[in-house]
Amino acid sequence: MKNIIINLFACSLLLGACVGNNSTIIDSHFHKSEHLSQQVDFPISEDSIGRIEGIVCDDNNLIIYDFHTGNSYTLFDAETGEYISRFGTIGQGPGEILLGCFGYLSNGNFLVYNNSMSQILGYRMDSLRKEKRPIPAQRLAKYKLPEMNISRIVPLCDSLYIGGGCHISGSQYALFDKNGKVLDYSIDTYNAKDASFDKFTKYLSNQGDFVKHPHQNKFAYSVNYSSNLDFFEVKDSKIKPIKLQRWKNPVLKSVVEGNGTMFSANPTEKTETGYINICSTSQYVYALHSNKPLYENWRKSTTVLVFDWDGTPIKKYILPQEAYYIAVNEKLQRLYAAIKNKDNGWTVACYGI
Repeated sequence: MKNIIINLFACSLLLGACVGNNSTIIDSHFHKSEHLSQQVDFPISEDSIGRIEGIVCDDNNLIIYDFHTGNSYTLFDAETGEYISRFGTIGQGPGEILLGCFGYLSNGNFLVYNNSMSQILGYRMDSLRKEKRPIPAQRLAKYKLPEMNISRIVPLCDSLYIGGGCHISGSQYALFDKNGKVLDYSIDTYNAKDASFDKFTKYLSNQGDFVKHPHQNKFAYSVNYSSNLDFFEVKDSKIKPIKLQRWKNPVLKSVVEGNGTMFSANPTEKTETGYINICSTSQYVYALHSNKPLYENWRKSTTVLVFDWDGTPIKKYILPQEAYYIAVNEKLQRLYAAIKNKDNGWTVACYGI
């Protein structure tokens, strides 16, 4: 029987819990704080946004994941907030993508993938801006990694990719080419030696967010519901750690049901929100983080932690309103934050940094 993996990182109802937090751990590393209150005029059209599930940007483009009206993403001009187009037609035909595909914006291209797709598709940003209409995605790679469940993929170049998730060896990362050949796998997951987690629940408990240095083969990966942030690089086709900031592991329960056909990694009353979203520039990695219990604070925060690419804590920003996702524009020196407005609708705030 085919294994069915159920990801229970969706909302769980946790009642009557009282947990400690890791605020002292975070505060002991970040001695400099800065409150961001200078909001940049960014008149993004709220009517063009659905429920925000993520944001990414480069120097010129801001992409919002909002999965509505048959498309996955909305493209705005990063400087003016002008609406440009919707793209990412949802479907299973040529040039279409599955619902809920994650993406990565790099070198003028937006790459999308999904673990069940086993392929990487791409859009050229100049074409999206010129056409201002949905255009088909181009298939860039077709891979088959039977020993790896992938949460996120980041490109090194047109033919090499890093997958973050869980290799059957217990490694967190795998380097592979466009044909699915694994060149290296390395760096153990936090629970690699925990016998209560099998290969499926290890994957579910090690999902997270993934970014790359814009000009170097340096990477950062945060694990959901934890204060764990790995910094590593790829040299000579080998994955090498820079610094593993594993300050606090996720508190999750491994569950196998249905005679071994259903798998989950469930939050408990001790689970903290931890890292929510990360983004990067050539100087820094920015991490939206909360030390509050998950049942109190479902994946939102006013705290953005800033690290350099050596994994050294630099400072933390305090936002005036809770954010669900963030993106940073190095050229314009702006931090974009996906927030809810006073009417509980979604919008994007923009702050100078």
